[in-house]
Amino acid sequence: MSVSIIDGVIEEVVLYPRRGRKGAFKSIRFRLDDGSERTEKGVMTAPPISDEIEPGTRGRFYLFQAAGSRGIHGMRKPDGTTLYAFPDNERKLAMFATMLAVCYLAYHLVAGELIGWGVIAAALGGAAWFYLTKARKEAKARFDGDAGHKPAPAAA
Repeated sequence: MSVSIIDGVIEEVVLYPRRGRKGAFKSIRFRLDDGSERTEKGVMTAPPISDEIEPGTRGRFYLFQAAGSRGIHGMRKPDGTTLYAFPDNERKLAMFATMLAVCYLAYHLVAGELIGWGVIAAALGGAAWFYLTKARKEAKARFDGDAGHKPAPAAA
């Protein structure tokens, strides 16, 4: 998993069409404090962060990338507002898939059969859940470790 920090202001936000909810962004373009631009694609967020992602929002944004997922899990605004919310959809899906595979496996074990794909699915789902849980903890530790930072207000 990788974690990065962006200090700057959001200039452009493009939502995925037909998703029906804010939180899945096709792209977010930032103007960094050093004057350069950076565009992040395929970004997921969770409320309350998703409610703050709009052009003109300034602050320090904490991004993660893990197991094919990219997102913003934290932000600190110049007024002192601190928001943290890790998008958990993939982790919850891995947990559900693991539970389903274990139930399937248990059913077939009771019937006296051992189904290979059930073992593989349970192992893969469990590994994905473990990895994404670890990524969530690392992202939170990085965010908490930067607790003293307060972004600079917009230049006059």
